[in-house]
Amino acid sequence: MNKKLMLFTGYGIAFILLYLLLFVFPTLHRISILKETLPQKEQEVKEMQTLKDEYLVAKREYVPASSGQENESIFSLVERIAKARGLTESISSIKPITSPAPVRPDSSANKENLQEASVEVKMKNLTLQNLVSYLYTLENPPYNLNIKDIQITSAKDRLSLEATFTASRLEKK
Repeated sequence: MNKKLMLFTGYGIAFILLYLLLFVFPTLHRISILKETLPQKEQEVKEMQTLKDEYLVAKREYVPASSGQENESIFSLVERIAKARGLTESISSIKPITSPAPVRPDSSANKENLQEASVEVKMKNLTLQNLVSYLYTLENPPYNLNIKDIQITSAKDRLSLEATFTASRLEKK
């Protein structure tokens, strides 16, 4: 009987040690790692909240800034920027697109009673640098136009480019 008792006691101790090694110690180690990373993750959440607040403030400030531009038609705006860049001779045509692409039904633009205004611009005798600079100016603040459907081809002399693109923005109805 003593041998059986010692055998069961040995199995019991081995089982307890195996349980501790396989389940308890790894769990305790994982908990200590999580306790160490918790302050770092809390700091990241605070930073994200701060960035979210800054974004919301910037978004509120952005809308009034763009509303001052709405008095000028997109046609005039594109032409004025080309003139400021010295590209008026490069413009072969600017024509308004009468049936603009509809704004997506699920977008917030419909809630704010906005519609898309677009113009098609054809340009010739451009250098790559002039075209990129002009498009960059159109797409960035304070103008924030969307450039769509751009087609760039090499002119017959292979020294200049020809470009056709659609510029659009949201305007109040």
